[in-house]
Order: sequence, then structure tokens, then C-alpha cells
Amino acid sequence: MKPFWRSFSLSLMLLIMVACGGSGTPNTPAKTLSGTVLAPTGGDVSGSKLIACYVQANTCNPNSENTKVLDISATGRTTDFKFSNLAEGSYAIFGFKDTNGDGDLRDVADYQGCYGPGSDCATVAPPASNLDVQLQTQLPPVVPGSISGTLFMPGLENSSSLDTTLYGVNQTPKLPQIRAGEVIVKFKRTGISTLANREPLATYRFAGQKLERSRLMGLKETALYKSNLNVADTLALVADLNQRADVEYAEPNYIMYAMKVPNDEFYGVQWHYPAMNLEKAWDIEDGTTNPVTVAVVDTGLLPHPELQGVYVGGFDFISDVDTAGDGNGRDNDPTDLGQESGYHGGHVAGTIAAKTDNGVGVAGVSWGAKVVAVRVLGVTGSGSFADILDGTLWAGGESVAGVPNNPNPAKVINLSLGGEQPCSAAEDEVFKTLKDKGVVVVVAAGNSDSDAGFFSPASCDNVITVGATGPTGERAPYSNYGSKIDVMATGGDTGKTIDFNGQQLAAGVWSTLKDDATGKFTFVAYQGTSMAAPHIAGIAALMLSKDPSLTPDQVLARLVDSARPLSASQCNRPSASECGAGLVDAAAALSGTSDNPPPPPPPATGEILTYAVAFYCANIVCNDFNFDLSGIVSINSSQQQMPYQITNLSDGAYAVGAFQDLDGNQDLSDGEPFGAYKDLVFLEGQGIGNIDIQLKPFSTSAAGALTPSMKSSLKTALKQFSQNSSVPMLVPEKLERFLNK
Repeated sequence: MKPFWRSFSLSLMLLIMVACGGSGTPNTPAKTLSGTVLAPTGGDVSGSKLIACYVQANTCNPNSENTKVLDISATGRTTDFKFSNLAEGSYAIFGFKDTNGDGDLRDVADYQGCYGPGSDCATVAPPASNLDVQLQTQLPPVVPGSISGTLFMPGLENSSSLDTTLYGVNQTPKLPQIRAGEVIVKFKRTGISTLANREPLATYRFAGQKLERSRLMGLKETALYKSNLNVADTLALVADLNQRADVEYAEPNYIMYAMKVPNDEFYGVQWHYPAMNLEKAWDIEDGTTNPVTVAVVDTGLLPHPELQGVYVGGFDFISDVDTAGDGNGRDNDPTDLGQESGYHGGHVAGTIAAKTDNGVGVAGVSWGAKVVAVRVLGVTGSGSFADILDGTLWAGGESVAGVPNNPNPAKVINLSLGGEQPCSAAEDEVFKTLKDKGVVVVVAAGNSDSDAGFFSPASCDNVITVGATGPTGERAPYSNYGSKIDVMATGGDTGKTIDFNGQQLAAGVWSTLKDDATGKFTFVAYQGTSMAAPHIAGIAALMLSKDPSLTPDQVLARLVDSARPLSASQCNRPSASECGAGLVDAAAALSGTSDNPPPPPPPATGEILTYAVAFYCANIVCNDFNFDLSGIVSINSSQQQMPYQITNLSDGAYAVGAFQDLDGNQDLSDGEPFGAYKDLVFLEGQGIGNIDIQLKPFSTSAAGALTPSMKSSLKTALKQFSQNSSVPMLVPEKLERFLNK
């Protein structure tokens, strides 16, 4: 059945709301339809309506006495639903939410969705369960004279690919993200013979293809194999290998992704430290008594001035040349080469151990910690499962074939990365091995506003799984939740602002980064459980600096005991337990007692308005604009991905951009998040969709806010547009000063 709900008029929706109470009593036995309704990433199902529409002649009949309506009152991204007392027959289940309450369900922020694969709605006969209804924000149909797309808000790293890969919001069945033809195989031990001097799969064939051993791995009796197979055949290969008597387990080689009182210059914007009572904790231990080595298994080493002297070696474990981007495979240079990596590992390292109390830059959680940079995610922003497993073992001091031993084994390992698959046997073995050695492993819960139990390594045992809170102390709208969450830490919310010396800045987690456009090292606000995890890794380093004898279990127990529980309302879930023990109090974790001064109250926050603008090109080189033919829309949303549409545009060429107005002055101020579509957009009697724009995170380096190619054209355009638009945007003097930097 086609997605008929998208074309419903408002009057029909209102008719359904009124008429679908099921006033008639079916004469047939009662039956049920049940499942889960899911809001978009960062959204809330509260206020949604679900409709089980009775199907007659292959058409939804909203007037049938058998059609039922449910009002969803539960808060959170997901909740269960159940239609009872249904008649025999078929039903289409769909839902919607009027997010701004204006009675118009065609707004781009409104939710719509149905049960069924892809974009089609399916019919289902009761009784049936485990039915998922994924609600999404939907752009209106592309109409002549419109430009539309999606704005990816700052802090959502590599957001153009996240929708179907890292912590994806697409709930329809899909093949997992794996490397085609690559499998990890652990063999059972055979007498005194080891895998180093035998090849159990020498004569093995699958789908006519031979398996070639690529390399031995860090796990005992384990190797990575490669073959010329597609993804589907690779999964079948894994199933076949697991049937062999000599195989302990076989697994795909999954692809995983990067999950974002000192006197430092920008310490005042690091609200996320006082929120975890770190100022009181530093009076107890600042990390310099017994400096602890922390491994950051991520995108590699960032040679930021605030990290100089912090790094103590590292290694590049990326075996795929294209992913590595450095022209070779594994080597001893773990330098992060940027591009889609977003310098994610450098941001994480800065939170753990940036140079502190030195009068410049930002502060780190542990003032004395040292960092081993383990590069497993490359210029694509991703990395392979096998490389991550090897890099993690190596970080903790285990030997890995073909790689020199780590001269600086870590006592704490941070993994701000993951993928949407359950914890594997290989991961379980890696983390047990490390725990048995006394290594504390901290992992990010994931950024899908979903149950962390469906994500890896968040769902693994022998790790500390960390969810994220925002500046108000509540669970951040993106953070995963559930029984696998151990504790919460501050992860930021770049949909909100905080005040810093009279300036409104993004309420993300502030740390070290590099601006590729300018080559400058800077400080940027990211958000995510990737940013929450290094807070816990840093606190663990403080605990071990104070008492090096602590075991991983003791570290976790003290973190849990120190935490301030979130209420169900603060967790934005039916149960407070879905946010684990709560937000960690670093002072209590270090002292081992709750007899500590409480942290300061959370900072005042504000909401952010975002503008999308289409400038009409007045000449062939598009360095001058006709403002009467240009268009603008404003958007107010806390979601990480937000659709927009600019309408009533004439035929012609347009430069399209967007920015977040952090300070609320309707002006593109220094450093405010900005993005521009890479090409000109041409309208010729039609509308154009999929004009997606990534807004760069707020940076202390204002020069990075606009790309050089946009400066000359926007300099004139935005100044003049502010004088002609019904939405005043810019103060020319401020813009002139900014663009000339």
C-alpha cells in the first residue's frame, strides 16, 4: 500500500481524530496489534497520534467503526503501543504529530510515518506484535519555485552518512555495515599446534571462492580472512564457518564510526566540568600524583598546542589504504589527517588531558594524564572491526602480530565509537582480556535516542557504558538509554546556548580541534556520547592517580556510588533506571563518600534559531545578488537533522546557505555555525530537493565560519539582504569586521 498518509488533507486528519473512536462494537472476537512507535532522532513521541485504519477494498476507511485511534502521552523517542478489541480484517497503522500545535500537519517539523518497509505502508491482520512505526520529519512535496533539503546541525559529525550507518535512525531491515569478503575467525586450540604454523582453511571453499588469511590478530588463535564475496555472501560465509567443529566463532569484519578552578582562557565556557563537580574533585586529586596513561582509540593524534607534551606515542592500525588516506597501511605514525574524521580523536583527547591551568585554551579533566593515540578511524570517519579490536588490545599492552609492542600500555582506554549491532564474541573476549589485566575500558552509549543494548561496544560486558546529559542536567535528546547504561556524563547540547562573558555560545562540550579550511588549531563545541565518555575516562584517570591499586570493578563501583540519579522525567524515559546510576559526581568518586559540597546549579540556557537563505544570482559569476528574488526561512528545532524549504522562488541560479543565530541578534556574528551548499542551485520551472547543508560547529577561530569561496559574494549579499528582507538578519559593521579577518 502506498504511503497514503502523506497526502491526507488536514480536514481528513481531523475527521479521523473525531470519527475513529470505534463507536461500533465488532461482533467478531477481539484481537490486538502492538509494537513500538519511534520519533525522529532527537525527537519526542509525546503528543503523537497512532491510527489503526481499517482497510476495505484495499483502501483505508477512516469512517469505519473498526478504525481505532491512540493518543501517545509517554515522553521519549520511543514507546510501546497496543490496539485492542480489533475486528477481523486488515489494518494500516500510521501516525503523526503536530509539533508546533498550529493545526497544519504539512509543516516540515511535523512527524509522519507508517508501519511498512521503505516508504510504503503495509497492511497487517491482527493479532500481530513487534510492529515498528517510524515517524519522521518530512519535507513537503517539492513544488515549482522551491529549494529544500536537510540542515545537519553542528556537533553531528559526518551527519550526511549517519542516517544509515553510525547509530542510524532508519529502522527498516538492512544489511549490517561490514567489509565485504572479510571475516574474523577464532579456531579451537588443537594440541600443541598454533595458528601461526598451521592453516585450517587451506582447502576450504565457499561459493566457489577461496579464503586467504590476511593476518593473525591480537586474540589468540584468531585471524582475519579475505575472499571475493559480496556483503550477503559474506554473512552466509560467517554462518557456514560457525558450523565447523574446529571454529570457536566466526564474525564479519564490521565497520564502525566515531561517535564529541583552572585559569585557562576558555575554561568559563566548559560548563560541563562544574556540572560533574570537577572543581571540588581537583582539590582532592588533579591527576599529577601518579600520572595515568589513557589510550584514545579513535581518529589519531592531533598536534594541537594544548596537547603538546600530552601524547606518549601511538600507532596507526588502519590496514585499508583508502580509509587511512596516508598512502599505506599500518605504520607508526598515528597522525589524524582530517577530512571526514572531524579530528574526533583530538577532541576526545582534549577533554581527557588538555594542558590545564596554563592560562590559555581549555582545560582537561586530568591535569597529569598522558595519552596514547591509537588510530583506527581514518579520513572516511570509519574503521574496520578487526583494526579496532587489534588497536584496543595493543593499547592495553597485549601483543599484536606484525606490530611492535606498546611501550606505554594504558590503564584506561576510551572508545568513543560504535555501530548498530549487538556485542560480538570477539569484543567480549577483548574486553575480558583487558579487564583481567586491570585495564578500565570506557565506551560511548551511542547517539540514536535508542536502547544501547542494540549497539556495540555499548552493550558489551566488562566496559563502562556512558550516556550523555545536556546543560540542564537532563538526558541529552540524542543519547541512548536502557539497562546497559552504567553512568551518565556531560555530553552537551548544541541546540542550546550558554552565556560566556556576555556572548552566547553553543552548549556543547568544548575541546581541542583543527579547522581544515584555515589550517588553524582551535576549540570547538561538539555534542554526543562520544564527548561524554572521555569525561568518565578522565575521572577514572584521576581515581587511579590517587589510588593506583583500584581494579576496574572498584572504579565502576565508585563511579556508580557517586552518581546523582536522574528522575524518570530528567531521563525522559518511563523509568529513571534507563539512565543508569545517574550523572557522576567526580568529587564523590575520588573521596569515596557523599560528604562533599554539591556541584553548582546548571547554567542558564537559551534556544537557537536557524536561518536558511537562498540568494538569487544577479550575474553569471554569482558575486552579486537580486534581493527581491531571494528567499529566507527560519527554523526553531532541537533536532540534529532538520528539514527546510524555501518557496516562491523565481527561475534562476541561487547560492544557498544557513547559519545558527546563537546570540539571538538576527546577525551572523563571529564564529556562529555556518554552512553553504557546495554548488549553485538552478531552478528552471521546477523545484529542487536534497540540497543538504552541514553547519560547522561553533569555533573559537572565527575565520572558519565562512569558506573562502563564499566570503566575497556573501559579504555584499548579506549586508544588502538585511535591508531588503522582512527578517532583519545582519549588522553590516559586524559582518564587515568578521569577513575581513
